[in-house]
Amino acid sequence: MRYWPRLIAGTIVGCCFLHFAAPTMPARQKGPEIKLEPCRVAALNEEARCGKYDVYEDRDTRTGRKIALNILILPTLASKPAADPVFYLEGGPGVSAVNTARSGGRKALINKLRAERDVVFVDQRGTGQSNPLKCDFVRDPDDMAAYFSSALTYDTLTQCRDKLEKVANLTLYTTPIAMDDLDDVRAALGYDKINLYGGSYGTRAGLVYIRQHGDRVRSAVLEGVTPTNHKLPLHFAEGVQNALTRLFDDCAADPACHKAFPDLKSDFSKALEALDKGPINVESYNPIKKQAQEISMSRGAFMEHVRFLLYSPELMTYLPLAIHQSSQGDYGGLATLGFVFDRQVLTLIHQGMAFSVLCAEDAPFITEDEIKRVTGGTYYGDWSVRRSLSACKQWPRGKIPANYSEPVKSDVPVLIVSGEIDPVTPAPIAAEAARSLTKSRQIVGRSWSHGSSSDCVNGLMADFIARASAAGLDASCMDKITRPSFFTGEVALAPSGHPAGTLTTTYEGVLVIASQKLRLVLHLFKSPDQQYTAALDSPDQGASGLAVDVVTVKDGALHFEMKAIGASYDGKMSSDGSGFEGEFKQGPTTAPLAFKKK
Repeated sequence: MRYWPRLIAGTIVGCCFLHFAAPTMPARQKGPEIKLEPCRVAALNEEARCGKYDVYEDRDTRTGRKIALNILILPTLASKPAADPVFYLEGGPGVSAVNTARSGGRKALINKLRAERDVVFVDQRGTGQSNPLKCDFVRDPDDMAAYFSSALTYDTLTQCRDKLEKVANLTLYTTPIAMDDLDDVRAALGYDKINLYGGSYGTRAGLVYIRQHGDRVRSAVLEGVTPTNHKLPLHFAEGVQNALTRLFDDCAADPACHKAFPDLKSDFSKALEALDKGPINVESYNPIKKQAQEISMSRGAFMEHVRFLLYSPELMTYLPLAIHQSSQGDYGGLATLGFVFDRQVLTLIHQGMAFSVLCAEDAPFITEDEIKRVTGGTYYGDWSVRRSLSACKQWPRGKIPANYSEPVKSDVPVLIVSGEIDPVTPAPIAAEAARSLTKSRQIVGRSWSHGSSSDCVNGLMADFIARASAAGLDASCMDKITRPSFFTGEVALAPSGHPAGTLTTTYEGVLVIASQKLRLVLHLFKSPDQQYTAALDSPDQGASGLAVDVVTVKDGALHFEMKAIGASYDGKMSSDGSGFEGEFKQGPTTAPLAFKKK
């Protein structure tokens, strides 16, 4: 049966309720104090320490407006903590580091880092609660149509600029200035040396910090490297081209995917050819409003949302089906997938800060010859880079150091993590950056993308920081990371017959993701020989009797998997024995789900 995976309702960060021992703060060097107060991190169900630190917006004149930098420290789990913490640098540009901590984002990695050290989160100027610079390109976040129109065209850019200029000098929110802020925070907290973790744009921030304050850096992990000479978004065209080529090749090599979509590359070309004639009005399903909605699909919107889906191997599992449907004139599936991803990302990014970075550090150095050479003949084309250049003509341009675009040179130990299928920070770009980092090591995952995560890589990054050296670091586990199975649209039905004496227990639950609610009904079958099988119903989607591939019930814990749709559940029996409480995961989405016995 055909079954579009509407259970995917966005890139939601899952929560985990853990309780750790009272935090022990490491000894610090003497320095100006930041008053840190206990603060609750609900997503982790534990105490952190929070505070503010004032810096001048204009660091050169040291006059005028001040910015209260927002700080959160997740304390180490060690009884004898190391004196050098990890400073966590977020991506975007424009994402709040403190919000990542508060939401439980990258929980698995962060907890590994906390095994020996504090992890410090500072909202970079212009993000989070550090004088946030947000633009309202989408007035109603649940309006699907806006993500295919105003959110892409920046129709209200001048209004955003005029609004933000009342509260900020937009030329003073560049990376070099922000990294001097960060060093002020380091000194005020009393740390002599620190370690850095940076992901995506956070890698650029990390490299700039190393250039300006390398004597304060013990080690650095850079995941998805965006160096200072990587002109955003110029090279997106090359990255997307490579990621799509791998997608087509991997689908062709997968028997089930090849059978369902024998010529995926031609399907993709056919979908683009129709859009080359002009935008197409598309009826798609809005999973937030739970209703059909018409959107206008242009070639640029199509390619931008394809790029988003290429970030995650889990999301990529649905791309072949979405591409095939698009080739037949049905762009609705891709629109739904792109919307739920875009909706989550757009709420995280402070676009005003992003423009202040990109319009000072990238756009001024992109030439017409480069645009033609880099984007020519690619699927992605030049629309995104030209959109950025046009926007930057309307945005104040900050000053950056004369040597800004030169490679960062350093002997700080650096671990670089890259992916062969990363559409925006491809491995060759990171390899170039590594040449001037004399104590660096790059590890590359064949099936690793921009939004990938795994216990293997989290462990490698934590181990590297623990030893501040790549010597002896065994990265072989990365070779074992493979793509999840492609979703072809075929979902098997569970067997309708069961052996005599089989016990059936039915549980009901409601999955809540953002504002979307989906009823789920789990039928658990226990055969006379104590073997478990199961079937799942999704009444709100008109689906029933869906096959569950793996079921285990042991020691009060329930685990099941539905491999065809990339879903799984892990729960523990409630204290009164009436059901299970746990988490449902599908692709990158994790949400709490309690099943109650019917």
